[in-house]
Amino acid sequence: MMREIFIPSQIGSYFIFKQQIISFDISDHSIKALLISASGSHITLEQWVEEPAHTDEERSNSLQKIKNAFNKADRIIVTLSAQQISFKNLTLPFSNLSKIRQILPFELSDALPFPLDEAVFDAIPATTSSLDAQTPWLTTALQADTMNRSLLPFLEQGLIPTRITTGPIELFATLEHLKTFEKEKNYILIASNSSSTEISLVHNQELLAVRTINIGLSEKMAGLDARTLEEEEQKQLSGLLRETTFSIEALLRAQRIPNADYTVILTENAAQMSSLAQVISEQLGKKVEIIRPLEIIKLPVVEQQNSHQIPAKFFKCITAALPGTLSQSFNLGRMFQEEQQQKLFVYQATIGIVVALLLFATPITINIFSLRRLRSEAEKSKQEITTRLKKEFNLTSRQRSLKDTLNQSEQALIKNEQLWSALTTNKYAFLRYIQKLNTTLSREKLNLDLRRLIIRRDELSGQEVISLEGAVPNFAALRDFEEGLQTTHLFVTIPRLQDLRFSMQLPVQKDALGEL
Repeated sequence: MMREIFIPSQIGSYFIFKQQIISFDISDHSIKALLISASGSHITLEQWVEEPAHTDEERSNSLQKIKNAFNKADRIIVTLSAQQISFKNLTLPFSNLSKIRQILPFELSDALPFPLDEAVFDAIPATTSSLDAQTPWLTTALQADTMNRSLLPFLEQGLIPTRITTGPIELFATLEHLKTFEKEKNYILIASNSSSTEISLVHNQELLAVRTINIGLSEKMAGLDARTLEEEEQKQLSGLLRETTFSIEALLRAQRIPNADYTVILTENAAQMSSLAQVISEQLGKKVEIIRPLEIIKLPVVEQQNSHQIPAKFFKCITAALPGTLSQSFNLGRMFQEEQQQKLFVYQATIGIVVALLLFATPITINIFSLRRLRSEAEKSKQEITTRLKKEFNLTSRQRSLKDTLNQSEQALIKNEQLWSALTTNKYAFLRYIQKLNTTLSREKLNLDLRRLIIRRDELSGQEVISLEGAVPNFAALRDFEEGLQTTHLFVTIPRLQDLRFSMQLPVQKDALGEL
């Protein structure tokens, strides 16, 4: 830190001082870590390791081993799973990232499944083209408690994250640097690890949507050939491909481009499995390409010190550390960065006072001009925020004070929340019913083909009713399904099913939500 007091360690993608960087990729089952040496405009991949992380204790012990093996790090990058992160595309009338971060809470307040004051936000340009006033932005939101639980073992080991990111963001940011990337093509990016699969839609050079499914591809499966699997393994792969195909079709329908032509790109464990690209190509009728770490190592800014080929599962670790990508400004952990900046500020202030005493007026003059510039920028930002809020909330007051405008905006927001409270309550209840049914009934065990699940309020009785349509393969599964519904204690009555294909109306217990 001492050498960074007045000279930054990095300008853009150029490292002035040599840096040791540890890039982590954390999942439910393991922690992957990659040690990188950065100097000038190049990074060198030096060591990589994967440790188990099934429990908090095991995760803490694994981080201790990694810390001891890699020694001190100047920077720490942590890549979180996209499972708990909400994504939303916005087009805003300006392209200044700091201003966008200021208005994100207002733009995303009605789209979050958790309270606004419990969220952490950030955004990234959702396009590989140049920025302008109509640039689309991919915004992300994550519940702070979720992030803190993931990072607690790091903090206990004294590993303070410099940057916190997520896989789909880094893969998209890396895409334009690869030789296989063609601007006129559309892409479906599939990154599959042992616990989940992340699917991203890139259309007309724009990252439109991200979807995560809780089915992955284990390392054992990734080492096999997709065409010569045993029956049980083939069943697992078929389930993954079925969910992946459904998710791709859902993304295309949601973006109203169901017939769009696209190329599928496989990374991580999906890129490691032999013949998987051919199987997916035959199933989707689309071209499928594979991107392994070797494709990134071929870039002029990357070198590899170890002679062994780095496994495909470390793909996220590499992409998160690449210099010069548009994702380098993306950081869900700015709170940790601000803490480090505050410490740096203490050093700067202390030494600045000493220099001021030695050089008299020069530092004072510099500070005066700096303060004027900062005040001017602050006032300009206040005016822009005030104008934006008045426009968004249709405020007619002539009051120019930012504080008063924020108060009026908050009142308008509260009014809107009250208008939509009934809708929000129904949506939340629906999610809780689904959660209860999902934890009680095993779709895989029953081989349940659930085609429709609807919650509504009966207009005559005012009672909540869940409509279920689906099918099971045999009567034993049908009886198990009925018994599972009874054990949820959600419903007043459950009809006796006589047909393997069923459609039923289930009135919900009045106190069912209280039991959940």
